[in-house]
Amino acid sequence: MMQPGPLVLIGLDALEARELEPRLADGRMPNLARLLGNRPLRPMSPDVPGFPDGVWRSFINGRPIGEHGWYFNKQWRPESGRIEATSTSWLQLRPFWSRLAGAGARLAILDMPHLADPGRDFPGIHLTGWQTHDPDPLVSRPQELLGEIKERFGKPLMPRESYGSRRPADLLAMREAVLASVEQFADIIIWTLGREQIDLLIAVFGAAHRIGHYLWDLSQLDTRTWRRSSVRCSRMPSTTSMPPSTMPSAGSSKRRRGRHGSSSSRCTAWA
Repeated sequence: MMQPGPLVLIGLDALEARELEPRLADGRMPNLARLLGNRPLRPMSPDVPGFPDGVWRSFINGRPIGEHGWYFNKQWRPESGRIEATSTSWLQLRPFWSRLAGAGARLAILDMPHLADPGRDFPGIHLTGWQTHDPDPLVSRPQELLGEIKERFGKPLMPRESYGSRRPADLLAMREAVLASVEQFADIIIWTLGREQIDLLIAVFGAAHRIGHYLWDLSQLDTRTWRRSSVRCSRMPSTTSMPPSTMPSAGSSKRRRGRHGSSSSRCTAWA
């Protein structure tokens, strides 16, 4: 009997479901549609309306916003009596995958927003801050992994957040840089799956969140941009052991066989 491969969860941070659905239906994003199969698109929203920043912490910890306390990227901290940038160093809760790690599972967690450094004993691969929209610290576990990634793929290509008015030429350049970042991160995901045996991989693309702050006018969502984004999903295999599903997240309102991998995987995508 064919053994199941790793469970792969692909996140698309702050991608608007109501804009994604018609593009899946009319064929403008065929590769992502193939990845999803017949599963419905299910929005991932905060449990408290108006606090989209808390949705990733709720996903990570399985707790409502009122318990994990991540309301926004800047908030009042009673201990210091002032407003501070929200930090994982003072908002720590146990991720749901800790139980899997305790049972012996090998994990790969790539660019999950608002995720604290798990420490040197993390059972697998951890990478944060590579192309997340929010300014998470650039950290890897094992520690030497970051140097290996930079040697293979170069420096992170996600452009920095740029405030104020932007010229059309600047916006076009940012768009191309974000698309290059998507391709780079897809390559890192595929390389990770082939690097060692993985039981669960979670990877979150931050591109839609970053570029959505600038190209928010719906007339700017041209076909070429969406198609190039969708093409990255073609890097995932056509054979999966279960049909995937997609859950787009609130905010702005992929698997290849490795040398240690088995011949099938389960892939879920959410945004």
